[in-house]
Amino acid sequence: MENASIPNVQIEQNGLTECNDVTHLLQHINEYNKALMHGGLVTKTDPAGIITFVSKRFSDLTGYLPEELIGQSHALIRHPNIKNTIFKDLWRTITKKEIWSGVMQNIKRNGETFFAHTTVVPILDISGEIVEFISMRHDISDLITGRKGFRSSYKIDVLTGLGNRTKLLDDIQMVKTPMLALINISHFKEVNDTYGVESGDCVLEQLADLFQSECLKHDIEAYRLNGDEFALLGGETHHAQYFKNAFVGLGKSIESTPFIIGTDTIKLKVNIGISLGQKDALLHAGIALKESKKNHRLFSVADHTSVAILEYKNNLIWKQKIIDGITEDRFVPFYQPIINNITGQIESYETLIRLIDKGDVISPAKFLEIAKYANIYSELTRIMIRKTFQYFHYKESRFSLNLNIEDIQNIHTRLYLKKMLYLYTGIQNRLTIELVESEGIENFDEIIEFINEMKNLGCQIAIDDFGTGYSNFEYLMKMNVDVIKIDGSLIRGMIENKKLYNVVESIVQLAQKNNIKIIAEFVSSAEIYDKVKGLGIEYSQGYYFKEPTATTA
Repeated sequence: MENASIPNVQIEQNGLTECNDVTHLLQHINEYNKALMHGGLVTKTDPAGIITFVSKRFSDLTGYLPEELIGQSHALIRHPNIKNTIFKDLWRTITKKEIWSGVMQNIKRNGETFFAHTTVVPILDISGEIVEFISMRHDISDLITGRKGFRSSYKIDVLTGLGNRTKLLDDIQMVKTPMLALINISHFKEVNDTYGVESGDCVLEQLADLFQSECLKHDIEAYRLNGDEFALLGGETHHAQYFKNAFVGLGKSIESTPFIIGTDTIKLKVNIGISLGQKDALLHAGIALKESKKNHRLFSVADHTSVAILEYKNNLIWKQKIIDGITEDRFVPFYQPIINNITGQIESYETLIRLIDKGDVISPAKFLEIAKYANIYSELTRIMIRKTFQYFHYKESRFSLNLNIEDIQNIHTRLYLKKMLYLYTGIQNRLTIELVESEGIENFDEIIEFINEMKNLGCQIAIDDFGTGYSNFEYLMKMNVDVIKIDGSLIRGMIENKKLYNVVESIVQLAQKNNIKIIAEFVSSAEIYDKVKGLGIEYSQGYYFKEPTATTA
């Protein structure tokens, strides 16, 4: 086999010392090349995508002889279920001389399907021009075909036994005119703060039991979406007014039911958002839920009132903007430096997602919540992981990446993150994962499992926006984090508010005693910066130094 071009491989140091002349070095590289080409599922193509080489294992797997594949394109094994957007993304990536990686559904000569995790590497000549592409694969058919049983298990909320958000989204697709209610427990954080998270979980379990018994009367199914938010879904068995009455009746039942915590009983208040047969039911119900909270009412229905319809239309516009932004590759990372307060030098960079729309740079405040309701949020996370890793792969800087509870609970996102850490070897030693605080986190075991997994791989862990969500010092110790980022509202507020200053001072003292580094967010003036340094905070981030930009230069 020709040796004109080979993938960039790493050679062990002791191997290099043995290669004491060019001949031996070439022989050493050739052995790597031979092992790669003949031991794996490998193909090579010219710059136009025409196959020039196939390994024996690839030929055996597909059932095609090498001479039947050479001279053809990979369209010969392309499964008809594969979307064109995947191939557009692949070609867009590799023609920019970047590595592409993803899962491909393929078809064998006998018509059988197989799935392969595929990595395509552009090979460049000495002048930096593409001379060929090498595709390396791992057959994951057993993993994919066994996923159906696994999928059913991860659609159940562990605490309550109700279906979770994933199951709700699947079930909505099966109903022609979905009748949906979102129910949020008002100020549930106060229950956790007063009685503890375990007691709060007990209340949620009692609430789930109430839903189970009441829903049977109305042909309704209950779900727990996260934390203190539940959903109820009905279908075509009754008219819309019936379900509206049932949803509101359940809300009133919750507010009249005493929930037991030890020797105490408590009453809950709820807000309900109702969508009756509209498309994008979850989005509509979410809008109605916001209206219910805003107006301090038990429930709100997503109808065609002026406020609701304008917000709905705006959300539809933004949903399409998000889809177009993904398709047209317009979601990009921006980078904001984190400053060492002692040296004044840049210590690291936080990566922040932005949407480029007609030349404007759009903040995530405009689109992240809509992306969550539209069930495309996880795709944005994966875009950020891929592009951030590609950017920092050949740099020496430390950097951080934001993840939240949805990312950690999404098995596909977690697998993708680990896959990219494997692909970009060594990058984990410069990566800090920032966990965004959320009041919707009760299953800390899952969070701690994820933290331990990432730390074992070499990543550091930071708590972002500390002071707004699960700022429970006991859990902070259990989570074994490396960094606390103090929320910007506390940093800004402590200048004029002595109580907030005392809160920040307490956080700093706790962190220092436990060898946890501290970053002050939203440092926007010299006055704030001086206060931050006076408290002994090691790092700062904010517009006083630099706003987020498209490069780290």
